Amino acid sequence: MKDDLIIDRTWFAGDKPMTFDEVVDAAQMTLVIGTDSHRQGSRKRVFATAICPSFDEDSRMYWWARRTLRKRDVPNLNAQMFIEAQQSIDVAMEVLERSPILIASDITIHVDCSPATSRHKSGRSAKTIQNIVESYGFNQADNRSGSDPLGCKCGG
Repeated sequence: MKDDLIIDRTWFAGDKPMTFDEVVDAAQMTLVIGTDSHRQGSRKRVFATAICPSFDEDSRMYWWARRTLRKRDVPNLNAQMFIEAQQSIDVAMEVLERSPILIASDITIHVDCSPATSRHKSGRSAKTIQNIVESYGFNQADNRSGSDPLGCKCGG
């Protein structure tokens, strides 16, 4: 798999293109970072990452970027869940490295998998991914609440 970093992509605030450094400069507050993916045709999968400031329920501000991987780089649901989580962690680590004021506990990582107790297949990865997120010092969004999945109004 080619090393195609999401932070090197163009980020967007609505339809306004931005660099990752511009996003970090604007995002000096508590954040929720999450990645989701979908199939694009039969041979690709698009991974989109959003950075959402934790303002209040009426906030609609967020930044996003996406990258595309070949199907062979994402062979199954377990790999998909881990790539989504790792992409969010990678973005969070870059935010921390470039931010003069944020610390790991200021960032919540949204993991897009069902709870470990669920009958859904994505729940099989939940506990391991939770442990990975917490090992970096980040908070993990409660994916069992049924509320807005990224903890912000990114769907807008």
